[in-house]
Amino acid sequence: MLLPHRLRLLRVFTDVSRLASLPTTELHADAGVLAAEAAPRLVATAFPQLESLTVWYAAGVDEALTAALQQLLGTGAGGEAQEALLPRLRYLSIHRLGTAVSDYAPLPPALAASLRGATQLRLLRLDFKLRRSTLAESLAPLVGLESLQLGKTSAPFLSTLLQPLTALTALRFSLPGVLRPDAGLSSLTRLAELTVAEATIDVSTLSRLGCLTKLECGALCAPGPAGAAGPGPIAAAARTWDLPPQLAEVKLTSQPPEALPALRAPKALARWDVFLALKEGTHYGEDGALLPEAEAALCRAAGMLGSADPDMVVTVEGRRLLPVGGRAEVGPGRRNHTPWLEAVRQAGVASLELNGIALSHQDMETLSRCTALKALGLGRTSYPPSALPKLGRLPALECLGLDCGSWVAEAAGAGPVLEPPPRITGALLALCADDRWAGRKVEVRLYHDPALSNGVKAQLASVVTSLQEELRGLGVDGKRLRLEAYV
Repeated sequence: MLLPHRLRLLRVFTDVSRLASLPTTELHADAGVLAAEAAPRLVATAFPQLESLTVWYAAGVDEALTAALQQLLGTGAGGEAQEALLPRLRYLSIHRLGTAVSDYAPLPPALAASLRGATQLRLLRLDFKLRRSTLAESLAPLVGLESLQLGKTSAPFLSTLLQPLTALTALRFSLPGVLRPDAGLSSLTRLAELTVAEATIDVSTLSRLGCLTKLECGALCAPGPAGAAGPGPIAAAARTWDLPPQLAEVKLTSQPPEALPALRAPKALARWDVFLALKEGTHYGEDGALLPEAEAALCRAAGMLGSADPDMVVTVEGRRLLPVGGRAEVGPGRRNHTPWLEAVRQAGVASLELNGIALSHQDMETLSRCTALKALGLGRTSYPPSALPKLGRLPALECLGLDCGSWVAEAAGAGPVLEPPPRITGALLALCADDRWAGRKVEVRLYHDPALSNGVKAQLASVVTSLQEELRGLGVDGKRLRLEAYV
């Protein structure tokens, strides 16, 4: 990486390249370097074969960076356009280091204008929000683009941006709300990879994307009235919608379970990665009990996911989900969460993560019969510690993740203190030392909140170290049990 105070180093490369042209095709540079008046010609002289340029963006240099890009790309308004200093440049990325997509700043108009006319570009990544139609108009003429990545974008001018970019094979951006057919995607008939973070995509939007092989978004919904504020209603059985015929991978990060059965997956679909989000009022009541229709939707969703290699996450925010009927249906001979967990078992789900679920002994019994499970995560989920050893029955299990949140309690006047549940250490030892795991590489990971105080973290680490020592005394690799912070 080239830093501003390393401009002298760039001159060294320039001197070397005059003796023998450097074959370098890829360069990463700080925006402060390119903002220096001499930098564009130095870069072009030092690296004449350059095809890919990544710029680490820094605020306050927009005007100088704009001028530099215009020289490198040969762009500019009217008579200001010059011959490109880097005629081979095809890939341009402007990154914002350590910044979440939600915190991206709006794309500076001058920076957008510097790209107008750069039809030689094949890949463009801009870590900025796109909020104005005039900025979309600056990017729309880049008809040579095959890959485009942006930050948060507004729906009203998506069509202006996307309709001309018919060469795109990969597209990534963020969009709150619903992506409808009028967004301009129908012209992208070569598109193979589509990522629209946060968005719910109306499935009819995908109907023209016959080459699509990889899709990631918040959720999929049935076609609804154009201009509706949210997803259209999805009938459980009356109607289904085909997904693109070549679609091989799907990741949905906030999918209502009732929508999945209305989607018809193609034969090419090899992998589902689905986060099922349950919401109060729709899927469970004020008492935290799962509603019967939501239970049925979970069962149907699991059955649908079984058609591919599924990763399934079920998430409830802010509480522990009880089964249909509430606490009265927890225990031996009662409903528990058995119906939908049994559907997960029958679907052959290989990776399952449960967040915010209250599991009973009977639920743990059902989970222990999910023989296809390779990865199981119980994140912010309650479970009886004495039932943990049942999971030793899982014949394909490779990784078990357990939440340590219940190990930390609030002490009056003392803040958070470590109070592991009774019997948890014995249950963990019994599980990790299970003879059925002999000769297998199985990991048990204990996850904790990274915001815990250093004192509590140290106490947790001490408990895990003691358990590891006991496991070694039993002839088991102590590294089978690990402590990690949530990412």
